[in-house]
Amino acid sequence: MHKDKIKIAALKSTPFVLYGAGYCGTAVCLMLEEENLRPVAFCDKRRSGIEPGSGLPIIAPEELNGAYSDVKILVTSIDFADEILRDIKALGIDEERIYSVNDFNIIGKPSITVNSSVVATKMKLLFFLNTFLIGGQERVVANLTEALMNKGYETILVSSLRSYNECDAICSKRIFLNVWANDLEDLEKPLAEVIMSEQPDVLIGFAASNAAILANTRRLIPGSQVPLIFSQRNDPTSMFLTEPWHEEYYQIVIPEADGAVFQTEEAQSYFPAELQKKSTIINNLVNKRFFSATSSSERKNIVGVGRLDLQKNWKLAISAFSLIADKINDDFVIYGEGAELENLKNHAEELNISTRIIFAGITREPEKEIINAKLFVLSSDYEGSPNALIEALVLGLPCVCTQFDGGGAERLISDGENGLLVPKGDADALARAMLKMLTEPKYAQTLAANAKERASREFDRELVLEQWEEFIDEVVKRKRNSDF
Repeated sequence: MHKDKIKIAALKSTPFVLYGAGYCGTAVCLMLEEENLRPVAFCDKRRSGIEPGSGLPIIAPEELNGAYSDVKILVTSIDFADEILRDIKALGIDEERIYSVNDFNIIGKPSITVNSSVVATKMKLLFFLNTFLIGGQERVVANLTEALMNKGYETILVSSLRSYNECDAICSKRIFLNVWANDLEDLEKPLAEVIMSEQPDVLIGFAASNAAILANTRRLIPGSQVPLIFSQRNDPTSMFLTEPWHEEYYQIVIPEADGAVFQTEEAQSYFPAELQKKSTIINNLVNKRFFSATSSSERKNIVGVGRLDLQKNWKLAISAFSLIADKINDDFVIYGEGAELENLKNHAEELNISTRIIFAGITREPEKEIINAKLFVLSSDYEGSPNALIEALVLGLPCVCTQFDGGGAERLISDGENGLLVPKGDADALARAMLKMLTEPKYAQTLAANAKERASREFDRELVLEQWEEFIDEVVKRKRNSDF
């Protein structure tokens, strides 16, 4: 690899392949597009086919000596660069063909998009999420930045890297730091530069990891008194059991946060009394599209929406579906991506229902995809207040949900009134509830109508926005008074 920084023009006169079709690879591809550069393919020894975001082919390493023997190779990884270099050299490839992403001045060069459609008349709010892939948390932030911007706030949304699977966000300013977060210090320095340049009135970090990064960054800024709001998005007890490394984040956030927003009383009660005194409970802000969506055809199928990971326990939902599959004509359509995809496909195969389970991938307009479903199912083991369930309730779908840890299930659904609740991890109970909803349509529609009516009140957008505005004002005033 090249020791000295060289000009990006070195790649402009020659075709090149990006080695690495994962998150870093697609981020580099997007950075290069700003320089009017586009690779001819990705290379990856674990994947093949087409990279869905870019539409570029993913080739095997051996093809670098075949059809792609005349192209340059740009290694996108930093953590595994040495390992990749050894693999490439083992193929007998000339080192002169190989470049590293570190050879060019693209890493750490922020990408900034400014939206001047709304003139700010109120405070400047800076939101930070390390990544901004499509997910419930990201949708809530995107809804907030747009709605608060339209209320006169200047909303700035900062993330480390881009991806083709970014959640769509409308805000006053979008900043990608274009930094690999291998070490938090690598991320905090450029983030500090952005904060010093933008001079926001409030910092807002959704999830402990993002709030911790903001807290550490604030320490790097001499004399900074900008208040920090931390928003807890999941069941903290379960997170400690399944992801114990979060303890470090909480140790940073708890004493540093000037205010905290929780989704449930149960999550709020987990934290020290001092932080509870500075906190509030606010419902998720739901995109206005869900309130206006209408069913356009006959209802069919069961749907689920969410990441394909262990927390969501899709295996339970698939098992429950297998118990009733021969009694119904509807299929089970699951929207989402994640590490458990192959395991879930294998589970469906073992249960002989693989043709009835449809893994539909990510959708940017879930309201259009699920509005005509007969039933929405959530089978999680733990949650905060799940966005996908809230959106289904707002749409007026019949909903069946596990009593997941975190308190959100009982807060959102009163069993037998606006949905059905079943014990966590109980496939038989889940199957019975699903079958009841599917075979008693009048009962299901009564619960669905109740769900829509209740959700329209509890998740009224103006009410949620008003609560956020009041809490932001409260935190700013409290911080200001404490500094004197």
